[in-house]
Amino acid sequence: MPPKKEIGFIKLQIPAGQANPA
Repeated sequence: MPPKKEIGFIKLQIPAGQANPA
């Protein structure tokens, strides 16, 4: 399993991409 830091970064990155569709 990836480190907690990586999980938090991915979790923040996914919703950000959905909220800002290119």
